[in-house]
Amino acid sequence: MMLWFRQVNFLPLRDPIDNYSEQKFIDSLRVQQFIATALYYDLDIPVVIRFLKGNYTGEYRNTPGTIKALQDSKCDDIIIADVQRTLLTGCSNKMTAESTHQNFLKFFRYGNYTSIQQSLDKVMKTLNKEDRNQYLLPFPNWIARFIPNLHLTPQGLLSKTGKNDRFILYESFQPDWESVCVNMMLDMTTEPTIVYGDAFDRQLIRIWNLRLTHPNEEICLFDDDVEGAF
Repeated sequence: MMLWFRQVNFLPLRDPIDNYSEQKFIDSLRVQQFIATALYYDLDIPVVIRFLKGNYTGEYRNTPGTIKALQDSKCDDIIIADVQRTLLTGCSNKMTAESTHQNFLKFFRYGNYTSIQQSLDKVMKTLNKEDRNQYLLPFPNWIARFIPNLHLTPQGLLSKTGKNDRFILYESFQPDWESVCVNMMLDMTTEPTIVYGDAFDRQLIRIWNLRLTHPNEEICLFDDDVEGAF
C-alpha cells in the first residue's frame, strides 16, 4: 500500500464536490484518495483533516463575528466562553486518559450495533449524504488497526417516521465491564450542561413572555440548522 499510494493524486479532495447534491454513492476513487492521503501523512488523521480544510475544518464559519454577536446581545459569559472554545480549540474541554491496545481491540471486535447491518441500504444512503457534504472521511475498516491513538465507538442508525435517518453514537457503551469508553475519559464537571432536552419548552415560554411584553409588535423567530452536528 505504501508503494501504491504514490501513484494516487489526492489533491482533488480539497476541492468542493461538483454537483454534490446529485451524488448517489461514495465514489471508490474518493476512498482511494483518502487512503493515499492518510498514508502520505503517516496515518495522522488530525493532520489529514487540516490538509483537507474547507468543510472539514469549518472554514466557512465567521467565528469572530459569532462571538461579537453573542457579546453584543449580552449573552452569558460562560456560554460565550464555551462557544469560543468549541469553535477555536475543539471538544472536549478537558480529557486526560489512556487506552490500552486490548481496550481498542474490544471495541474493534464488537463492531457496530445490529441496526447498521439490518439497514445497510439506509446506512449507505446516509453515509453518501455525509460524504457529499464533506462531514466525514470514508476509509475501509482495515485501516483502523494501523491508526495510532485511535478509539472506536459503535454506531447505530436511528430511524423515525417522518424524519431523516440519523447515525447515533453511544459514548457510554462498554463491550464489558473492564472496557474504557469515551465518557469515562472526560471530566464532566468542566463540560457545558446539555440543554437540548428542554430547549423547545424554553423557546415556547420565551415566545409567550415576548407577546405579553410586546402585544402589538411582530415577533421574528429563526430555525437553527444543526444537521452537521450529528
